[in-house]
Amino acid sequence: MAVEARSVTQQWTGGDSNGGGPPATEPGGRVSQRLSRVMAAVWQNRKREWWPRLVLLLAAVLILGSLFVMLFPGLPLTAADRAAERHLPALDNHFRLLILTACVLPPILSWLAYLLINKRAIYQTVRPSFLPGVDEALEDAALASWTYEIGKAQWSLSRAEVFAGMWGIMTTASIVGAVSLLIPPFHTPGTIFDGPRATVAFAVIGAAVTSFLLDLSRVCIRAANDDATKRMFAEALRSLILSVITTLALVLLAALEQPGWLSWESAAADKAGAKAVLIALGIGAGVAVMGSSAFEWMQARVSKLFGAARKVVATGTPLDALGGMGEAEALRLAEEGIECVEALVNTPIPRIFLNTRFSLRRIAEWYDMGLLIARVGREAATELHGRWGIRGAVEISQTVTNTADPAARDTLRKIFQKSLRVDGDAEADLVLHYIACDERVALTETFRQTHVCEEDQHPEFPPEASKPTPPRAQAESRVRRS
Repeated sequence: MAVEARSVTQQWTGGDSNGGGPPATEPGGRVSQRLSRVMAAVWQNRKREWWPRLVLLLAAVLILGSLFVMLFPGLPLTAADRAAERHLPALDNHFRLLILTACVLPPILSWLAYLLINKRAIYQTVRPSFLPGVDEALEDAALASWTYEIGKAQWSLSRAEVFAGMWGIMTTASIVGAVSLLIPPFHTPGTIFDGPRATVAFAVIGAAVTSFLLDLSRVCIRAANDDATKRMFAEALRSLILSVITTLALVLLAALEQPGWLSWESAAADKAGAKAVLIALGIGAGVAVMGSSAFEWMQARVSKLFGAARKVVATGTPLDALGGMGEAEALRLAEEGIECVEALVNTPIPRIFLNTRFSLRRIAEWYDMGLLIARVGREAATELHGRWGIRGAVEISQTVTNTADPAARDTLRKIFQKSLRVDGDAEADLVLHYIACDERVALTETFRQTHVCEEDQHPEFPPEASKPTPPRAQAESRVRRS
């Protein structure tokens, strides 16, 4: 089961330090009880995860077996049968070995990347604890969010192995499909690689290999930073598919606009057509380096060619509106499907913490600023911060709910009148009231004060539990009630 080094795939045990035993009764015991149920459910679900491995293994055997038959067509025949079967020159054994090695490596490397992530994370324990004095209703809501996100992440990240296998096998399938155009019966051994088939084959090989190597390096860096998730392998698979599709579409589009370019009359004049091969490999590699940008460009060209209008998707407030949000952080959040401030404040804080390397306090600060931007707008929030030093919605909520200092509330009302350009007190009071009554503001402060412990443990057996309640349904009902 794939797990992230600091995310929820870490083992959440609910018993004593010996691993297994009754739930804890000290403060935070409710956390231990719920998390023990989650881990028990995960251990039960893990027993049923054997069939994806079998399917992936059968797919790999089928693909590599087909390649082996193409490379060694006369292996099961006698010498006389092989002579009667084919009159073409035989492939060089070194060339066969090179092709087999190139096609076997992607599944092996993707599997090793998965094992690296799993090895770093499987013995880690993370448990949240709330500070004394937190309102019980807020603590229950925060605990319900933690429990639900833990169950969801456990259920989701347990399939990282499947996505890693699909990524490696799709890379192999792309290379095998392209190589089949470069060997008999499509190509005569010893002749120059030229023509449309060679163009398509080498372009696809360049795109698949380049995309795989780029994503493999990204996976290794993410694993070294303890920031590896299931979505990482899914994004690598998507990048591979888009690169291959864009390469095929680019070759087809170029053939339609300039029908003679695939002949490569000038490029094929050199020895063995080396220039033609390099051009095709460069086309595929360039598409893979551009990534999704190349696919979007190809979409625009194809839409223009067929006269179809592309739908423009409206976007929200950019993430750079948050103070301290750099480009690297914004790109990392975009990988989790969070591309604007509005999407950020509508995503649970535990989900981002469990799936990224960002600290809980830093995420809470982004939420604090994001809630203010979502309520009053980017310009007003920038003015509140730059002119009056108000960073987020939590400060406003605490000032509004502080009945011991009415002068501070009156001053805050005047500040809002100037920043929001409103004339009366009623309009400013309404905005302040909405901010103070927003449950997300109170939960943000609760999560900011939550302490998260990480420690290494080596449990020899799963937590003891009989018929555990499914954590997702149980936590979801708690969230709805709160």
